Amino acid sequence: NYNYLPYDEKKPCVYIKSFWGDQTFRLYFSNSLEKMADLLEEGLEHVKDLIKVSELASEEKMRSTLNDFISQSRTFIANAEKKPKLMNRTALDKKRLTLCKQELEAMAKDAKGIIQQQKKKILLDEMMRETEGFIEKIRFLVDELPGKRPSGWNVHGKVDVYLWLGSTKYASTILDNLPHGYETETPSAASAGHHAAPPPVSLAYKNKLFFQLRAHMYQARGLIAADNSGLSDPFAKVTFVSHCQTTKGKSEYIGSTVASPVVTLAGEKYEPPKLCYHPVYCGNLSGGDLLAAFELLQISDSGPENLPPVDPPDASLIYPVPSNIRPVLSKYRVEVLFWGLRELKKVQLLSVDRPQVLLECAAKGVKSCVIQSYKNNPNFNILADWFEVELPENELLHPPLSICVVDWRAFGRSTLVGTHTINCLKQFLYKPKELPPPPAKDINLADAGSAQAPQSVQAAEVPVDHIYVDVEHSAPVLAVPEPEPVAPPAPSAPSLPAPSPKLVSPSTPEPSKDGKQKDLRKSSRRSTKRKKRTIADESAENVIDWWSKYYASVQKVQKIYDGDLESEFNNFEDWVKTFELFRGKSNEEDHGDYDERIIGKFKAFNLSPADPDGKSDPYIVLKLGNTEIKDREKYIPKQLNPVFGRSFELQATFPKESLLSVLIYDYDMIGSDDLIGETKIDLENRFYSRHRATCGLQSQYEIEGYNAWRDATKPTEILTKLCKDNRLNGPYMQPGKIQIGDKVFTGQTVFQEDENEEPVESYEHLALKVLRSWNETPGVGCKLVPEHIETRPLYHKDKPGMEQGRVQMWVDMFPKDMPLPGPPVDISPRKPKGYELRVIIWNTEDVILEDENIFTGQKSSDIYVKG
Repeated sequence: NYNYLPYDEKKPCVYIKSFWGDQTFRLYFSNSLEKMADLLEEGLEHVKDLIKVSELASEEKMRSTLNDFISQSRTFIANAEKKPKLMNRTALDKKRLTLCKQELEAMAKDAKGIIQQQKKKILLDEMMRETEGFIEKIRFLVDELPGKRPSGWNVHGKVDVYLWLGSTKYASTILDNLPHGYETETPSAASAGHHAAPPPVSLAYKNKLFFQLRAHMYQARGLIAADNSGLSDPFAKVTFVSHCQTTKGKSEYIGSTVASPVVTLAGEKYEPPKLCYHPVYCGNLSGGDLLAAFELLQISDSGPENLPPVDPPDASLIYPVPSNIRPVLSKYRVEVLFWGLRELKKVQLLSVDRPQVLLECAAKGVKSCVIQSYKNNPNFNILADWFEVELPENELLHPPLSICVVDWRAFGRSTLVGTHTINCLKQFLYKPKELPPPPAKDINLADAGSAQAPQSVQAAEVPVDHIYVDVEHSAPVLAVPEPEPVAPPAPSAPSLPAPSPKLVSPSTPEPSKDGKQKDLRKSSRRSTKRKKRTIADESAENVIDWWSKYYASVQKVQKIYDGDLESEFNNFEDWVKTFELFRGKSNEEDHGDYDERIIGKFKAFNLSPADPDGKSDPYIVLKLGNTEIKDREKYIPKQLNPVFGRSFELQATFPKESLLSVLIYDYDMIGSDDLIGETKIDLENRFYSRHRATCGLQSQYEIEGYNAWRDATKPTEILTKLCKDNRLNGPYMQPGKIQIGDKVFTGQTVFQEDENEEPVESYEHLALKVLRSWNETPGVGCKLVPEHIETRPLYHKDKPGMEQGRVQMWVDMFPKDMPLPGPPVDISPRKPKGYELRVIIWNTEDVILEDENIFTGQKSSDIYVKG
């Protein structure tokens, strides 16, 4: 509701006279600069027109434009350097004038340089770019920065005024710039002594024009939650000058927007306006978007009957959006996979026990089944469902999709748990893939690694349609097919031999400086039993362990992520999306309580000091479901950068126990321990992700040592499962190559330690290389998680948004129905060794002699060295 002063036909005029100092010089300098910029701009536009006609004429015009600018700059500088007479120049005026002089001198010097360089055939485009830079600088000098509005001010109203400020000697020009159609009303009795016409007391607009404003509001999205349920019951209020209309609803302000209507005058051809989104703001808080169109139609003398027709209103006198403005609709099918609910908080002091999800889009929707016991199994029994809905063909105009979770309680009552709104449906839009073009007759070559193709690959065995990928050497070799190609083997009866079950663990040979390859492999046929490290081995200087690999990570031995693993792999939401459920009001005042509004989900170094002495005594606590592991006895005293070197094993059951919490506490002798920070990991997302985040792929395949293969499945087994899950033909293994579909990966598969040993065949190394380049597989490829260490930030609920330190860690997950993995990696910190430090003081120089002999007066000093 707004108050309005009804100044309709007569607009009152008010005059104020005052005696001020003459400040017209400020307008003079600003107008001079603005005129210089206008002339430069006009000359530049003329040059652009002449380019189409004659290059010589355009260059001549460019030169004359710059010469005029140089002369104008000199004139401005000369006038500015004149001593002012009777001018009240302030220190700010002098500083601004000095700045203008300096800038114009620099620009004139640059312009002169451009003209001189034009004789050396400088490009015209470069001259034009320099001139555009001059115009921007001059415009900046003309614009005066506005003053800052004091804090605490609010806009309480609006006034439209025609303001004239000038000297009294120019008072006759007061009304020269009035809009056309206004007439003046002078005082009825003017003083006889006044020779000039008295100023008018009011302005009258005799010619009235009538307009009709039409506000076509189609839908809104992302509005602020105004109710305690986390939802809103929005209605619209449209205000234009002195008129206001509203739809029905409870009056509670949740945001506003300003829009410019499309004006159509009488006699003009009518074009329906187009719907577009207008941002809504509630103070400084973004409050969503309004999809609407506004038009202002002039009413002719014959009346509003000649205006474009509108559909009749409904029972509540609300007019529907006309059909020529409404978007064109098409039928869509929305398919939903109901997986489960996670981390639901209490609602009205009671735990959620029988939740249900309701989805709605464009007045259509679907319901999930009711989870009978959220505590025992938070997943849905019936997973898939769908509904059909009519949506605009323009993807940008799609309505939001609302997710609502309710809890069914005694006597058939339902309580709202939380809501989530998806404003953009484009990310879920399915588009059928285009049919692939027919295969070319030429052979394509893809390079996915570094190595030469082995000599065992014969040219006659290469099908024409295959893509060969070299995964070991930097120089790929293309095998040339025979005129009659051999067809690839059929999936039902592969002609390639099965992989050998033998285990080998050689490392890849590296070329030496003289170009020869040294055989650095370990025995290919050694036993799979791991040797026990002897005391002599422990005392050796060249012991290699996990920490050797960690400290060598800068050489890319293993990947260390600066952030958490979810940031690198899009939160592992490739298989299912997770939506946060909100409840409660949201406005500008309590916008900081974002985390408190989250009711659930649909779906260590640089620690902060906790002790008064600025240090911490940190230790680790793990929580997974009802399991809690406290490593309090292994706390590290007085340390902000502790090296824990601890490994833990836990058993989990999905989906009940899917959220792993890693907490870092500060050990206290007296009182309770203080929480430093915590991080949470969604294990379920990692486990089901196609990025295979269960166990990182190592860079090499070894069967013993510090870099031994620790996954429960071998590379060939992982590759076979990926091909089966993605419906790819293969993998077909043959000496020196692995074929997947039409793509052939080549590499070493036969290893021999020395000439006397019998060669051993293994496809594990080549299969691992294929897995590490799986993202290059057409259609289904994606990056698989490598062996890594992730750096996760620690947060405290009492200090939201403030990082309390970081913890470096990784998580391996192995299903219970799979073969047992190898023993966990030993990451215990290295034990310190004793050393003897010897420091030899050879000599001293320039020592201050503080003692003096009382008999001889000779200076001396009894110095000694202390370490």
